[in-house]
Amino acid sequence: MPHSRTTTNTKNSGGETIPASTWLELCRAAEAKEQFDRAVADYERLASAYPAERQSLLALMAAGRLALQRLNRPSDALRYYKAAEASAVSHLDWQTNIAAGIREAEKALGASYTSKQ
Repeated sequence: MPHSRTTTNTKNSGGETIPASTWLELCRAAEAKEQFDRAVADYERLASAYPAERQSLLALMAAGRLALQRLNRPSDALRYYKAAEASAVSHLDWQTNIAAGIREAEKALGASYTSKQ
């Protein structure tokens, strides 16, 4: 896949992979600039690149929140929250937030489904 300027490059100028913590900050910067599609895509790539790191869990939850609240994509949000719930990264301290995200996404999906009938 060709590199696009709208996505975070996962390598620094020396060709080394960007650390998860730095990558998370880059995602947050895109979010702060209200580049929500870019932020979600970058959060997803971060989660895929570092599945065993705490930043992966944070990235999945952030992607879920943006997909639900900013992009009106509850099915994507549900997928991200479910991935966070299934993560091997310890997340007992975030379980309440993850469960709330799942409920909100399911509720939004139900409302979306009902309004289409």
